[in-house]
Amino acid sequence: MEVVALLTAVDALVGMDCTALNVTEVLVGTTLLIKQRNTKRRNYRLSCRAVWFY
Repeated sequence: MEVVALLTAVDALVGMDCTALNVTEVLVGTTLLIKQRNTKRRNYRLSCRAVWFY
């Protein structure tokens, strides 16, 4: 009975670690995509301004 309780506790900890890792992966991926998209928009705006002002 004690072994079952110990395995259940360890399994819960492993499950929480997997969830934390998945959340971190999603947050990092989203942050990188947002930064990449903002850089592209900024470059596009700069090129449009250059065309309009010159």
